[in-house]
Amino acid sequence: MISFIHSGDIHLGTTFKTASFASNKGEERRRELWDSFQRLINYGIKEKNDLIILAGDLFEEEMFTIRDINKLKDILKEAKDQKIVITPGNHDKLNSKSLYNRVEWPQNTSILKDKGISRIEFNDINLTIHGYGWTNLNENLKDLLFSIEKNEGHHNILVLHADLSDNSDYLPLDINQLKSLGMDYIALGHIHKPQFLDHNIAYCGSLEPLDFGERGERGFIQGELGGVNRFFFKSFSKRKFYIKELEISKEQTLNEVVYEIKKLTQGQYNKNLYRIILRGLMPFYIELEDIESALKEDFYHVELINKSKRDYDIEKIKRDNKNNIISKYIESFNEEELEDEILRDAFYMGLYALLEGGESL
Repeated sequence: MISFIHSGDIHLGTTFKTASFASNKGEERRRELWDSFQRLINYGIKEKNDLIILAGDLFEEEMFTIRDINKLKDILKEAKDQKIVITPGNHDKLNSKSLYNRVEWPQNTSILKDKGISRIEFNDINLTIHGYGWTNLNENLKDLLFSIEKNEGHHNILVLHADLSDNSDYLPLDINQLKSLGMDYIALGHIHKPQFLDHNIAYCGSLEPLDFGERGERGFIQGELGGVNRFFFKSFSKRKFYIKELEISKEQTLNEVVYEIKKLTQGQYNKNLYRIILRGLMPFYIELEDIESALKEDFYHVELINKSKRDYDIEKIKRDNKNNIISKYIESFNEEELEDEILRDAFYMGLYALLEGGESL
């Protein structure tokens, strides 16, 4: 039996500069990517897996340094009893300046970098790896796949960093063609959501989620070949991203709103990253900053999106303040403008100030 780990899309070196959280949190997440990758290798060693597949976008070429590539090499070297196969992806592709070519890799590590389809044979465990690595001059992958010849008497695994969409610029694939190849397993990278396309064809997804677009479980595929083939997803990430919605009522106090937000997290607020969308009627005396201040010390990361409306009877306020500055202020905004979140918040802030300060403002 052959046991293996299928991982990829780890994006070591990512700076998270475009993420919605603060730069210090981005630096922390950058370190956590390294920590999770080290945990992955340690897991493979502990479980005595025969093979670790890294299906592309292992690192960010533009943000990686010689120091980083040597650190990566040293981590892989620790798994001296595991065979490690890497296929370059679109973020760590092979070219004349590629960091893949700047270091001497340990004996246990093979990189798919031949022109066309690469083939690596591990005769000691009757295993053949087929795969294609990204270069600056990418070929038609669909045509190349027809050139694959299975190694009879071996288990055959295909490793690709590619997309299933026909309209994609990222080496588009055809699922029916993949099925027709007769591989024992096809390890895919590029799509960050873990998913099985068939019983033996899978995207491993990202090892750690990178932003709020990557919600849900993240980890890797654990596989076994020989006898009964078995493949399953293993959740492994240190943190997860969540987007939750909370309906607020005008009767709630600040503490009650904070309690309901914490309740949404099921006690995981000090571990995961949350985006909370507030809807309903916000009590007029509660400011968004009040809620954020009450949450920030307990949450690892939380951001609030205010889609709620202030608890004001606008028509009554207009009637009660006919022909004064308050009614004129209300009439200066139309319904279309109040659909915009920023303008709506500004409107209610101004109205609150006028109601508190009266016409003297």
